[in-house]
This record gives sequence, structure tokens and C-alpha cells, in this order.
Amino acid sequence: MTVFNKDFPGFNIQRKSSEIVITKRLVYNYPIRTIISVIILSLIAISFCMAAFSNLRNIGFYFVFLLTLFVLYYKLIDALNSTKITVSPSQIKVENYPLPFIRNFVLDRSDIENFVIDFSIIKRDVPYYLLAVLNNGKKKKILRKFSNKEEVEYILEQIKSNFF
Repeated sequence: MTVFNKDFPGFNIQRKSSEIVITKRLVYNYPIRTIISVIILSLIAISFCMAAFSNLRNIGFYFVFLLTLFVLYYKLIDALNSTKITVSPSQIKVENYPLPFIRNFVLDRSDIENFVIDFSIIKRDVPYYLLAVLNNGKKKKILRKFSNKEEVEYILEQIKSNFF
């Protein structure tokens, strides 16, 4: 049973009995350049596939082809994936779906010292990140691509209220 439910554009926060579930939904407030870059990379990958049938002996070609496929997959993940964060008093679980990716992880409460908001000057349209500061001094990205500081502050407040 959901006790609390708050909606931001692109985010849904639900407080259940002993945990908070934060879902970053598929909402396209992304700039059009993400969609354009996926289309361009798709065309490049298709052209490499067509060229592969005519030139099977060039190893450098395959390296560039695999690199293009990797960048294309990364851009598709960036554009299509949603993130689900489950915060319980004992751990934080971060899952990305529908495309599998390496950013899925679980952090125990004993591993986390604090949470902080980071700001990136390079990414002007989505400059805010929510980070977990680990006991060993390293920082782990929990959520990324916030364009609004108030959103990330609110989500941070909700996580801290359930976690500490």
C-alpha cells in the first residue's frame, strides 16, 4: 500500500511502509541532439554493415565498427532506459531497465557515509547528480541528469529521511 506519492516531471517517488521507491521514467526533456545522435550512429552502423560484406579482410574496419556499435548502444541506453532506486533502511538498490547496463548495483548502509549533490559545468542542460559518499572516500552516482536543483534536493531529503 502506498502511503506517499509525489510526482515530478520524469520522476515518481513512492514511500511504502519501510522503503522509498524512486523511478526515473521515460520522459523526453532530453535535447533533440540525443535523438539526432542515435539516428546518425544508426546510419553509420548500417553503412559499416554494408561495407563488411564487401571488405572482410580489413581488421581496422572491425574495430571501428565495434566502437560505433558500443557508442550507439550507450546512446540508446541513455535515451531509453529508466532507473529505479529502492531505498530501505539497510540498503540502496539501483536498477536500470529495459536495456541491461553495468550501472545496476546495491549499496549496503554500512558502506555509505553520506549523500551529496554534485554540479557539472560541462553538461549545462542536466548539470546535477546525486552521489553517495562511500566510507573509503569514493563517490558513486546514484541518480544523474537532473536539470532542476529543487528536484534533486527533494529526492535527497526523502532518501536521507528513510536511510539515516
